[in-house]
Amino acid sequence: MTDKPLFFATLPYGPSMNMYWRSRVIVPKDYPKRKAFANTYVSEEGIAFQMSVKAIVHAKAFGLKLTGRLAINLLINPPDKRARDLDNLLKPILDALMYAGLYEDDSQFDAIFIRRGQVIKGGSMLVQIIQDNHAPGSVSELF
Repeated sequence: MTDKPLFFATLPYGPSMNMYWRSRVIVPKDYPKRKAFANTYVSEEGIAFQMSVKAIVHAKAFGLKLTGRLAINLLINPPDKRARDLDNLLKPILDALMYAGLYEDDSQFDAIFIRRGQVIKGGSMLVQIIQDNHAPGSVSELF
């Protein structure tokens, strides 16, 4: 993936999936006539992350709307040496970039590469998005 980046930015270290989404059970006043149900929503921390990402995207690429098939490279610089699952950081980043209006839907990504970087005070996430011109399912660059 050596294509020219369509978008490149350093984002703040974001929340993991465990902190991004919250769920609550809603019990109707006329329970048990109507069943209780679960409601899932973006947490306050998740909303703050979305707003930070949106400000950065608008400052760097206001009006840019990426179309077509895309690939994303992520370098995650954690804020400390605690054990962290990189895959738990992926969805909040993709959702925040979509919320910022950078692309229509994260289903546009055909290739996703994520790597752990160095520990940096406060943490950071470097994001590079390129056009993915490879055939669907192609892994020729990996092997």
